[in-house]
Amino acid sequence: MPLPGEADGPAAAAPGSNEAAIAQNARIAAQIYRDDYEVPLDFSRASLARVDEILGRFHDSRTKLPTPFGRLTGYYVSEVARKEFGGGYFVIDEEPGSILVIGPPEHGVIYHAYDKVFGRVQNGPEDDLTFFHDGIPDTLRRPGGGHLV
Repeated sequence: MPLPGEADGPAAAAPGSNEAAIAQNARIAAQIYRDDYEVPLDFSRASLARVDEILGRFHDSRTKLPTPFGRLTGYYVSEVARKEFGGGYFVIDEEPGSILVIGPPEHGVIYHAYDKVFGRVQNGPEDDLTFFHDGIPDTLRRPGGGHLV
């Protein structure tokens, strides 16, 4: 079942049409981190290290990340990037989660936090969320932009 703001059919949502729902899902994620893990999140770059720590616990214990919690976490990670760099969301039926597109079309960044969240749990620290986030400025400066997954 899709969360608010996710595709419910074959077409992609118009950019910006689901930002409020995704922002709400990100706030729900922050509340879960606070209530269940006693980890306060403030939508800052620094907060990604705290998210990374919790995801690391799943990795270390070899516990599967529940899909709804992973999706909410992906929305939180995307919202941190959107608050810092701007951009708009696209929801594509073939892709889980949402795609954040940052910057102009000629050298923008396609930022897919959903895959990175689940990759962090599966692969461990090599998929560090702060490192992922810090790749945005260089990718924006690169001719043609890029796809961060």
